[in-house]
Amino acid sequence: MVTLSHYEMPLILSEKYNGWVHRNVLDAFVRFSNVCFDRYKDLVRYWLTFNEIDSIHRHPFTTAGIRKEKSNQVKRLRIFIRGCIISLSPQRW
Repeated sequence: MVTLSHYEMPLILSEKYNGWVHRNVLDAFVRFSNVCFDRYKDLVRYWLTFNEIDSIHRHPFTTAGIRKEKSNQVKRLRIFIRGCIISLSPQRW
């Protein structure tokens, strides 16, 4: 079992795009996932898209790379991003 995202938002993506707030980060994650699926398809039977998806509400920076100083509506962003992240899960299948 492999988890594709386990609290490792690259700092550069957090600084440049404010984490999952920007569509470029979502698209990059889809590309990353596809590379993993293609490369390790014979080795991995079960894939988890995100670890503890609900933790975005408790830890917005750690989980989603949301920088509070760049976001004046953090609560609203957390709900929006959680929806975006959940919508990514079936894109490959």
